[in-house]
Amino acid sequence: MQAFRPYRYEQNFGCVKAVYGRQPSSKERLEPSVSSPYSIDIAFIGHEKTWVRVPNGTTYARTIPAGTGGMHGYEHLEFVSVDGSSEFLELVPSLEVRETAAHEFKAPDAVHLDEIQGINDSVLWAVTSRFRAHAMGGWCLDVLEAEELIRTLTGHLICTQLGGQLPRSNDSRLSVRTLAEIRDYIEAFIKRSIPVKALAQVPNRSPHHFMRTFTATTGMKPHEFVRAIRMERAKELLLIGHPVKYAATAVGYFPGHSFRKAFYRYFGVHPSTFVKSIL
Repeated sequence: MQAFRPYRYEQNFGCVKAVYGRQPSSKERLEPSVSSPYSIDIAFIGHEKTWVRVPNGTTYARTIPAGTGGMHGYEHLEFVSVDGSSEFLELVPSLEVRETAAHEFKAPDAVHLDEIQGINDSVLWAVTSRFRAHAMGGWCLDVLEAEELIRTLTGHLICTQLGGQLPRSNDSRLSVRTLAEIRDYIEAFIKRSIPVKALAQVPNRSPHHFMRTFTATTGMKPHEFVRAIRMERAKELLLIGHPVKYAATAVGYFPGHSFRKAFYRYFGVHPSTFVKSIL
């Protein structure tokens, strides 16, 4: 895999602080990465071996699959070294966001989050991908959308990871398992046109009901979610050296303006420029 040039972006939206970074291999790092207290993060590039140091000084190796993430309590983790280039995004929800979500979902201790790693979750991926698009200069976020996204994600993780309870009125939301099945379907048919009706058949719901519940669950509309998966796959193909034309057709686009426009919206650069930006 080719290596990214170093890049770091940070913005505080008030309700959440977002930090996005790309770094070359660990041998070229100037300092290790350290997680923020009460943060939620994701690794967009996987690693077979990452050396992590906890506050008491103990260091251990762990595998981080691409697209997985975690959360942190008060104590930080220090990512000492990784086996190659890294791309990550960290979100730090405000105390008010954590308190409100913990109260709403009846999990008072969840205000402090917890140290949980290896979370493979479509809502986590969808929300962090949206913040990443903003960080890379593509699809701009305003404060209102940032707040909606971080409240959706924080509440979701409290319910799926920390024992929270969804209110009865939210029973129609999609489960983690259903979201995983929808993503598997999209990846299996990524070269084809994927209508909402086909996605709605995965959880056996009507298209209109599916669109409402999908957006309420993920913070993304179905077409935005499909496009994000396509752009992520295209980026992976470009990173391993495939030409732009191949990447476009492999994810269901004809090479040309529509693919360039979609790619720019998510990554802030056109595909050819992206290829030149990696070493």
